[in-house]
Amino acid sequence: MFVGFALLIGSFYWRLLFHFFFIIPSLIFFLRSIDDFKKGNKKSMYWNMVSGLIFFALIFLANTD
Repeated sequence: MFVGFALLIGSFYWRLLFHFFFIIPSLIFFLRSIDDFKKGNKKSMYWNMVSGLIFFALIFLANTD
């Protein structure tokens, strides 16, 4: 029931919700980079930061017109 309702809302408002498909992975990568910074794993921290920046840049490059 919930999945069907979510798909119904998503089909009507996909242009407004489209950017969240990039925001959520960006936030996940940034949170993982903060966690790696606390653990002292700098190599993984930089890769997560770069991945987060790529997804963040895709928010502005995604054109839904």
